[in-house]
Amino acid sequence: MLGLDEACHPFVALGDQVWSRGRRGWVKTQLRSGLSIQIQALAGHRGTLYARYASQGDGMRVGVASARLAAE
Repeated sequence: MLGLDEACHPFVALGDQVWSRGRRGWVKTQLRSGLSIQIQALAGHRGTLYARYASQGDGMRVGVASARLAAE
């Protein structure tokens, strides 16, 4: 999933990994570990990425995870 924050900085999310574009290239951040995550929606605001996700394990779980985007 591709998204832009309010300053038009790009970020890409796949599974539980998010890549954001910084001065030194693409930087990877992990939202959560150990879960099978399906990202359903993304929003970037003031350098923080918010991802609504669903995961399956012992049952279906939904939540919101956040990660800092690379600083410009």
